[in-house]
Amino acid sequence: MARRNRRNKKRKADDGNDPSLGAAEPKRVKQGDTPGHGFDTPITTAQDAANTSSSEGRSNDAVASSHRAFDDRHDGVPDATHADPSQPLSSTAGPSSASPTPSTPSASSQNPSNTPKRRSKLKDHWLYKDTGKHGKQVATVSRNSIQQLPKTSQISSAEGTSVLCSYNWLNDERATVFVPGGAANWNPPECPVVVSPDEGQYYIDQNAAKNPSMPFEPMFAAMAVMSPNIDLTDVNVIVNRNTLRNLFRFAKGQVRDSFKIQMHMVRDTLFISRREKTTSYDTNDRHPSWGHAFEHSFTQFGQDLERSTSHHRAIQYNLGGLKLIVRHEVDAAYEETSPPTVAEGFSSTPSVGGGNLSPQAAKENKAEDSKRESGETTDDAAKRNLGEPDQIPDETKVLRTGNGTSPSNLSEVKASPKIKLRDVMDQLWFGRTPRLIICRHNRGTFHEAEIHDCESKFAEWEQRNQATLQELVKILTSLRQEVTKIEGKRAIGVCDTERGKKNIQVWTCVQADAPIPVKYIERHWPDSKTKAPSDEWKAAQHGQAQEATERGPQT
Repeated sequence: MARRNRRNKKRKADDGNDPSLGAAEPKRVKQGDTPGHGFDTPITTAQDAANTSSSEGRSNDAVASSHRAFDDRHDGVPDATHADPSQPLSSTAGPSSASPTPSTPSASSQNPSNTPKRRSKLKDHWLYKDTGKHGKQVATVSRNSIQQLPKTSQISSAEGTSVLCSYNWLNDERATVFVPGGAANWNPPECPVVVSPDEGQYYIDQNAAKNPSMPFEPMFAAMAVMSPNIDLTDVNVIVNRNTLRNLFRFAKGQVRDSFKIQMHMVRDTLFISRREKTTSYDTNDRHPSWGHAFEHSFTQFGQDLERSTSHHRAIQYNLGGLKLIVRHEVDAAYEETSPPTVAEGFSSTPSVGGGNLSPQAAKENKAEDSKRESGETTDDAAKRNLGEPDQIPDETKVLRTGNGTSPSNLSEVKASPKIKLRDVMDQLWFGRTPRLIICRHNRGTFHEAEIHDCESKFAEWEQRNQATLQELVKILTSLRQEVTKIEGKRAIGVCDTERGKKNIQVWTCVQADAPIPVKYIERHWPDSKTKAPSDEWKAAQHGQAQEATERGPQT
């Protein structure tokens, strides 16, 4: 009997598809514009029939893994490792440090029988880091409370968008950016083509990896070159696109994963910084994926930008009654037939705000490269042209290189077996990205891309989601009001789904750093020169709060 059972087990193990047979050759999709699809309809073609094998169903491409996976290969990756911000990403990184945990009920109260029970460790303890040992929850923003607020003004992307700055990160030991830089050009190989899986470490949030204490500092370093005199006094919120998407999902009641934000007030402007458990991840800790390797194979940075690792830009637009500055990453630049041009919002003159490099600036950049070996680390060109003092080591070094990317050429690139337009429309809309490029694959065998014009769908999408967008405005307004009330005007926001709290808890924050260097606050908030968040300013704020407490309520 035992021998018969062993034979049956062996027969079952041998049953299944022969991997050597492979899948049928998929039908090629001609590269070019394709008709639009409904928001709820998967963007599929005839070749999808050949991609339904169980092996592809097990493909864990970072883009296809969940609705969150669309800023998203950059979103929170569990059990990943931190990259040392002072080292290139290719270096080995150690695990993240443990985070303070909030108090929990005693074991006896949870276990009436008093039977010894091992307490499980919650994976989201990191959410409460920086709230302090005796952290205090001071407010809660819930969907119910938001829905009770009055409607905001109609929201439309047709109001217009302006580009404030753009930059490319270099994979260098020191935090260094090209300004204005430029997105990688869409340059696909002949398809079908086999691409190796992702290998090594990749950033989740490169800005925070390069400057953990001030993730918005690199953006302002680029703005100092491209928009040095812009007055931001009337800006209500400065935020990343990733954070807007998290808050949009919260407003929609579709939060799946916990998230954390760090908030600071600079005058009347709320800075909302993205905070992840880790700023990078190692592919050895995950199932095979091809998203990054696909981008490297199908896109290419232009001349003088070869050392770039990513392209980011900051845009300004109105959201209801709020004026926002939104930073986001750009995957690629797709051009129909026109030659490269200077991006809108960039000057073609060699002035401080210019996008093109003058011969003098190019000469200065070459001089910068030659000075690397000597240890000189200041951006001499910026000092001469902007009158800045020597940069401190934690600040981003700026090299003026590139012509930027025209907004009409911006493209989001996805590598996915199957995708729904509704899953990416918010990403495209919040970043004002007009084009979606999809390239389907079967475990690394990529086929010709589909180019989708999505800007024409913005109006329809925002009408379908008008109520949620207006609730997003209410959330931002409420957070801004709550942070303004807190001593020091800084706070941590936590949406902790693991504990079943699908609301945003506002906690006190022990971190005292301003969101950006004081010199940028004084430049872009002109009336704040005597009220910038220096140590003296913070002390004054603390003193005023104590004085008000001692006086008591005024009649």
